[in-house]
Amino acid sequence: MARLLITVVTLASAVAAQGWPLPPTQTGNLYISGYSSANVGEYLPGGTLLRTFTHPTMTNPRGVAVDDDGNLIVVVQTNSRILRLAPDGTYLQTVTHPDLTSGTGISRAPNGNWYVGSFSPGRVVVFDAAWSYVTTITAAGMNGVNCVSFETSGTGAFAVTSATANLVYRFDATHTMVGTVGHPNMSSPMSIASDGQGARFVSNGSSGWIIKFDPAWNPLLSFGQGTLSAPQGIAVDQFGDLTISNFGASTVHRYDTQGALLGSWPLVGVTTGRNMAWQTSPRVLSRAGTVGLGAAVIPEDVLLVSGQAGDAMRRVFLTQSAAFDLTLSAPTGTAIPAHFVLYAFLGDPVLGDVTDVTNGIGSMCFAPPLFGGAPIVVANTIGAESLLGTPIFLAPPAPSTVLSYPTGFGAPVTATIQGVILDTNSAAGPGVAWSVTNAVTVQVN
Repeated sequence: MARLLITVVTLASAVAAQGWPLPPTQTGNLYISGYSSANVGEYLPGGTLLRTFTHPTMTNPRGVAVDDDGNLIVVVQTNSRILRLAPDGTYLQTVTHPDLTSGTGISRAPNGNWYVGSFSPGRVVVFDAAWSYVTTITAAGMNGVNCVSFETSGTGAFAVTSATANLVYRFDATHTMVGTVGHPNMSSPMSIASDGQGARFVSNGSSGWIIKFDPAWNPLLSFGQGTLSAPQGIAVDQFGDLTISNFGASTVHRYDTQGALLGSWPLVGVTTGRNMAWQTSPRVLSRAGTVGLGAAVIPEDVLLVSGQAGDAMRRVFLTQSAAFDLTLSAPTGTAIPAHFVLYAFLGDPVLGDVTDVTNGIGSMCFAPPLFGGAPIVVANTIGAESLLGTPIFLAPPAPSTVLSYPTGFGAPVTATIQGVILDTNSAAGPGVAWSVTNAVTVQVN
């Protein structure tokens, strides 16, 4: 087993920030804005509500997005502002501008700038990555702006839906309008999503149709009318399937790209769902790990501290001298015992610490020794001490209690723990039986 692990992990390279084209290669949880309930819901891919986010000024939220660090960006229509919330819901910032009136959808350009729709008057307000105002984009007749969507080419070209004109306005990277797109089924166009082949899908709130276009904006097919009632947000997941919020019935539907209905789930926790966004932050996804992803969409939390996998950022808070233990479970479907290597990184890793473990087994939120990092080897059950470092604590393979501290730590400390574990359902596919565990950051206060 030692030889296999070494073969897999010695090819690591740094992970770039999530960018274009869409859809992402891996998606996490789904965020949907609740227009009437004044909140945003966070859901597992299958529709289970995890929690809701709100703020005293979050009246009629519309646009929703996630930045590289996992912060939630919410465009609030009624009071024309943008709210930034940390992954755990903590308020970070309010962004306003005189040109942002009746804010709607939000999208991020390949260069990192944010493009925000303004319904009336219709325009697009551009902010840089630090949320400083850049410019405002207008076009004759482009009123009722609902959505801004960038082309999958990565050139910076984008499209804007105009509910009043019943058109999609197209712009190049210089913000010059290059044309419009219409269709008999296009009525109050809302959102645009793109799949991995460059096809575009436009939701239409008044007609109930989803219209599919090819990369050149030629119409291919229409679907959804009769099932969808005022479709709003639309997003493509890592499997290429569509997730669509049904504004008129507080339901979420899943379709394939040929228009076949795959399933539905009731929208719990928010009312009249509007825009949506997948969690694609490399910082957040690297903390979630890839254990079990070969058999399911949701990674398994196999690493626990005092029985906890932590909050949204995988943090567990302990007090000084409080007893705790570190346990590791075997992945579901894996014959036990499951061999592993666990590392501990002092501090709370940031986006730049994310390291890709190649061959598809996932990314870690810090670099282990073989990738140029210098974390402590907490436990090593595969017998490769000469390459992985001498373990400070020998442990049997999972499932097991790796560490037990009855007296706890006597001084404040922050450390992040994560590792690689034998997983016969590895997301890397046949022939690679290793996955990255979830991370847990222990903060002793």
